[in-house]
Amino acid sequence: MARIQAGSAKNLYQSRMNNPATRIPAFGLYGEAEGLPDLCHVETLADRAAPLDWEIAIHRHDALSQLLLMENGGGWAEVDGARHALRSGTVVFVPRLCAHGFAFEPGSEGMVITFPQATLAAALGARTPPELARPWLGPAEPELREALRQIADEHRAQRSLRAPVLTGLIGLCLLRVARAAEDGGGPVPQGPYEALVAGFLVLLDARFREEKRVAAYAGALGRTASHLNRACRAVLGRSASRVIRQRVMMEARRELAYTLRPVSEIGWSLGFDDPAHFAKAFRQETGQSPRAFRAGVLG
Repeated sequence: MARIQAGSAKNLYQSRMNNPATRIPAFGLYGEAEGLPDLCHVETLADRAAPLDWEIAIHRHDALSQLLLMENGGGWAEVDGARHALRSGTVVFVPRLCAHGFAFEPGSEGMVITFPQATLAAALGARTPPELARPWLGPAEPELREALRQIADEHRAQRSLRAPVLTGLIGLCLLRVARAAEDGGGPVPQGPYEALVAGFLVLLDARFREEKRVAAYAGALGRTASHLNRACRAVLGRSASRVIRQRVMMEARRELAYTLRPVSEIGWSLGFDDPAHFAKAFRQETGQSPRAFRAGVLG
């Protein structure tokens, strides 16, 4: 098993990673920025890649990690500047902010599981291993393959206690990935913008309920607010303040959908002193009031 290492200068996109004029697209999938993010998203390789002629252009996600299991077929993965062959039985772990793209042989079979950052944090909490901050590619050992299939089965079944069971299975699966990656080598080098944005997102996950000011995050990272904004625009395609708002509203949607807490209490827990202010901010982000959103989710 080998950690994915930085590739050669022949990978044209790598030299552009810190150039705001030619940034790698930051894609939002499955409610990363809007809509309702489930605990995870599971789809077949054919569903994901066939509509794109079996080729997925290089891109990145700021709030999603992904696991890909190649069961039959082949192709290649390009991850943070290195190209790797994909064969039957290969697993690829892609953490958030990692630039990645794929090309598959038509008819290839497998699955892609996508985890919102909030799910990863809930599944692992303070126990999140450092290996999960870096990409990894290796063979699908039986335990890891079974963990992936259990997630897919539980996600599809919609049984009682789905959320805690699925969260536990995701934590187990990611810990198996971290264990497999332990001896895989050093981290992939990051440019200054990528490293700064990664640090910002870690702080944001920890502080978004009480801290909404860009300047506070920038100061904690030893940068100015304008520098942090430039980095976010270069890497994510939007301002730091927009990233903060989207993180707060993603949490609001999750709590409205998955808890029975009163709307006013949810707003208060997210730093809104006035329920009307929370309702206004939620409507601006989603086009719905919090109560209408919850009613639509619960049917």
